[in-house]
This record gives sequence, structure tokens and C-alpha cells, in this order.
Amino acid sequence: AIVGATAYDTVNNPAWDAYVPRFEAKIGDPPEIGFYDAWQYDQYIVLGLAMAAAGTTDGAAVAAAIPDIANPPGKEVFTYAQGLAELEAGNEIDYHGTTSNMNLNSVGNLLSPVMAVIQVQDGDWAVRENVRAHLRRLVKRVLRKHGYPPDKQESATRTVLEQAEALSDRWPA
Repeated sequence: AIVGATAYDTVNNPAWDAYVPRFEAKIGDPPEIGFYDAWQYDQYIVLGLAMAAAGTTDGAAVAAAIPDIANPPGKEVFTYAQGLAELEAGNEIDYHGTTSNMNLNSVGNLLSPVMAVIQVQDGDWAVRENVRAHLRRLVKRVLRKHGYPPDKQESATRTVLEQAEALSDRWPA
């Protein structure tokens, strides 16, 4: 089987739900998971909202505004229109994209992208599993294998996942 990994958050995601019909209307087919369309879509929305927040197209000002619109705190928004309306109302925003939340670490990388394992199924890419779910399963397997107390496994698993997210803040760009 052909297998890959990609950053996509398509389950219960209002941004994805808003994106798909717009993509289908323009292209004539639904977006394919594993390709760059949705990533680019998110990048353009982040750029547009950062320009609106900065009130200019000056590169340095726009770059400085990106973490402000991509990270909490702020009103969670899932589309450009929602974000622009909140900014125009004077509110801070936290844009969540079609592919993942857009929270950035200190070096500008996605802090905790929702990753998925994808595979070719019936000639198309299909999500096989969420990487976070896969990591959770692996951690639980290791804990069981080494006799970790069952009543403490959930807490230990949460701790390992939180530590992995914290370490991702230190990964170079």
C-alpha cells in the first residue's frame, strides 16, 4: 500500500466544512486529502487576516501580526469573513484553518498540527488514522508492555502527549 503523512483536520472542523463547498464550486470536484490546496488556502487566509490586523501590507508589520491572529487568545474564527468581521469590530482573533489549528510556536512552526496517516484506497487518498491517535495507542502499548499500573495509564499517556507538544516548540524551523 502507498502510505504517507499529512497535516489535515477534517473531522468536526467548521473551517474544513466551509472550504469544501467553495472548492467544489470552483474546481468541480472535492478537494483531495494529501495535496496542497487546503494548506495554501490556510496560508492565504492567515496572510489576509494579518494584513487586516496590521492595517498595512508592509512585510514586517504583516509578519508581526501573524502570531496575533493565529494564536490564542482571541475569538475562534474559521473563515476569512468571520476573522475580518471580528477584527473590524476591534476583537482579537484565533484563526483555526482547514488543515489544523494555526497556533504557532516561538520559531513560527505549527505548534501542534493535526497529523494524519493517509493511504491510497480505491485510487484516491484516504485518511487512515490521526497521528495523535496513533501516538496515543503506541504509548499505551508501551505502558502495558512494561507493567505500568492500568489506573495511571491515561494520565501518563496525556503527559507524554503534552510533553511531545511542548518539545515541538523547540524544533528548529
